[in-house]
Amino acid sequence: RKIEAVKADGKLTPRAIMPVDLYGLPADYSAIQAVADAHGLRVIADGAQAFGGKDNGRWVGNIAEITATSFYPTKTLGGYGDGGAILCQDKDFADRMRSIRWHGTGDNRKESVRVGINGRCDSIQCAVVLEKLTLFDA
Repeated sequence: RKIEAVKADGKLTPRAIMPVDLYGLPADYSAIQAVADAHGLRVIADGAQAFGGKDNGRWVGNIAEITATSFYPTKTLGGYGDGGAILCQDKDFADRMRSIRWHGTGDNRKESVRVGINGRCDSIQCAVVLEKLTLFDA
């Protein structure tokens, strides 16, 4: 079901807008960013179905503040199993995501500084995705 904006107005306290890019087409990021800016919200995109797409000359993954993509075989950048990536331009955020991916360790990889997971892709998955990346214009 869709959230009816008129009924939801004043009843939600969102912190982000999460547009979903679909069928190779990015969402209307100009309009979405305008709403986000007006309300102090972040834009966190689901770009899994539109990797390789562009909006006003900008690639999916380089439009929103944060973009998540999937390497599931049916996605645009499908690999040979599960996995994915988070794309961003904020170095501090990227460092936190790398730490979470690597068991929550800090810079020295010897002590845990946060709760983390073992979120790395296996070698075969990486090889398939790296080869598929060559199909996209960069």
